[in-house]
Amino acid sequence: MFADADAAVDQAALPSNESTLKKNLRGRRACAAALACVVALGSGSALAVTNPPAPTVPNDQFFAWFVNTTGSYVSSPVLTDKSAHATSAFLEQFSSSRPLAVKVLSPISDATAQLIFNNSKYHISYVLGDLESPNAVSELQTLTNQVKYVNAQSGTKNISANAFIGNFGFTNIVGSDPTAPAQYQQNAKNDHSFAGWSSSDFAAAKLNLQMPELYNGSASFRNPAAGNSTAPNIRSADFILPIIRLTETAVNNPPGAQIIPWISNFNNWNNLALDSDRNPANGYKFVPGQAIPAAFGLPAVSAAATKNQMTSNRDFATQAAHYRLRGATSLDLFEQGELGSDNETVRKVARTGWTEPHIDALFKAADYKLLLGSQTGGSKDLNDDIIVDGKTQSDESAGAIFSGIFSLTLKKMDVLMSNMDDSNHSLTLPSQLAGFNLNTKTFEVDGGASLLVEYKLTNSGPSQGWSVSYQAAPFTSIDNNRNRVGVPEPTTMSLAAITMVFGVSRRRRRKHDGQKTQKTR
Repeated sequence: MFADADAAVDQAALPSNESTLKKNLRGRRACAAALACVVALGSGSALAVTNPPAPTVPNDQFFAWFVNTTGSYVSSPVLTDKSAHATSAFLEQFSSSRPLAVKVLSPISDATAQLIFNNSKYHISYVLGDLESPNAVSELQTLTNQVKYVNAQSGTKNISANAFIGNFGFTNIVGSDPTAPAQYQQNAKNDHSFAGWSSSDFAAAKLNLQMPELYNGSASFRNPAAGNSTAPNIRSADFILPIIRLTETAVNNPPGAQIIPWISNFNNWNNLALDSDRNPANGYKFVPGQAIPAAFGLPAVSAAATKNQMTSNRDFATQAAHYRLRGATSLDLFEQGELGSDNETVRKVARTGWTEPHIDALFKAADYKLLLGSQTGGSKDLNDDIIVDGKTQSDESAGAIFSGIFSLTLKKMDVLMSNMDDSNHSLTLPSQLAGFNLNTKTFEVDGGASLLVEYKLTNSGPSQGWSVSYQAAPFTSIDNNRNRVGVPEPTTMSLAAITMVFGVSRRRRRKHDGQKTQKTR
């Protein structure tokens, strides 16, 4: 992810007249009422906290790069030393039922940390870091201590001491990421948008929030256009591999930690494999239906092989549903990357996928479990194989995947199957899921399509096991255009249209491979 360390990306969204805002604060709570455990040590002094409040977790709520007014999205302003007081005033207006979050793009002072993370009027639940430098681990260690402790080291805790703290590309994936190109994790860590930080980096930074980078089109994933993926087409690699990375993150999630991935419908920053002219000097652009020449050791790709290979809005909604079924706590959207689309639309698309009604109802059950780990195999089974036309293949090679959730109390199970190959296939689920046999396990799924199947559980009699009660193609009301042009961030985006008064800095430019290119995620 990219941002100017010296720029407050969306600080103009914060009120310029702080006193006016304070006259209209909603849900302000006095220290004693909101935090009975807090004892004020004096005006302007630190607060001593004996029992910091628990974080407020998202309830079908999401985060985004831009402060916005899209329903269900929680605004997370960029926190800097310069914006600290405006940020604090902005946060005061929200009730304790809303998870409060800030983005941190560069190191902050202890004074700023105390103002935000030890404030009697609110508590921060999520710190969404984007510290990208060779010193990111040590900077995150400092930030974690600033969030947790009054003296930024140890001892007396801040009000927001229990916040979930994460950083772009930091996960607890053990060993090599199975979705990344060979040697990717050995890339220079000072390269912005680097997403290969190790589990030891995650532990050393003292984080409790995993934030994998799941950008479709990212150079951090293998792809047939790079000659390093067995996927049947470009689109399936962009769709399947981020889901597998999310799963790898989930099965390695430390106790008590959460997972909020950074996602985008497309972002091919620094990815020559998906640059149609393979010329980094003029930026990165993927044009479906245009042939890609061989260059820089990358193979040529025919025009036929690039046609219909972008992630459509329908695909992105389906992908969001898979992310939820694979263990994500919420989603954090970066700027969308398709010409002809817009951030507001894509935010709504992701929300629609996450809240699909059948799936959402099962997540409301107290005993819900995902079809991961012991539910499909071993304790850390990734559910990354699938039976296609009677043969077992990896999800990547098949271009197909299934995810699911069940509740024994509700006696229901939902399974979402996606076939991102261009050809139709029969997809066969395991004979047994969640401890019971499947009475129907094979389904015909068209090329580039998905199918949602809901099962009901019968505990006895001739139909004992899981029987199909509903099946349909999901999200058919969402557009399925797979031929939009993909870029790191749309150059035609109107800043004025982003929000009322939201200010957005363009990304800093930097040298790369001897060329000057726009610095974007």
